[in-house]
Amino acid sequence: MNYWWINANPHDDKNPWSWTKSIDIGQMEEWNSQNEQGGTRKYFSKVKVGDLVIGYNSGKQRELVALGKITEERHSNKNGIQVIDVIKTKDIQFPISIEEVKQNDILKDKFSNGIKVRGTIISLTREQYDELVKMIV
Repeated sequence: MNYWWINANPHDDKNPWSWTKSIDIGQMEEWNSQNEQGGTRKYFSKVKVGDLVIGYNSGKQRELVALGKITEERHSNKNGIQVIDVIKTKDIQFPISIEEVKQNDILKDKFSNGIKVRGTIISLTREQYDELVKMIV
């Protein structure tokens, strides 16, 4: 099993997407595997069904806001676009800021520079994922 941090940017003028406003619990979302330049985003080929996801809203919000799970590995959708499918499993009742994450002893090295890019998938270790979940509950 793999563990992922997936960014969304609800404040993107061209393509806004939010873990809190664009998707409900139990709803599936296709996550595009290509960046704006047409290249494949890092890690998409490593995503597997059942992998666990931390949902992060970047931009002005900059908080962990949801948990999710991968329901389908990289595939072509009906429009021929390479995507992965993610289902949101939980809203985080009290979102965790990136500043709180950066202050955590286990996470500070991984996130010391913050998170800036929309659409990014970041690989997490089991220890990092578990620590983020501990911060949430």
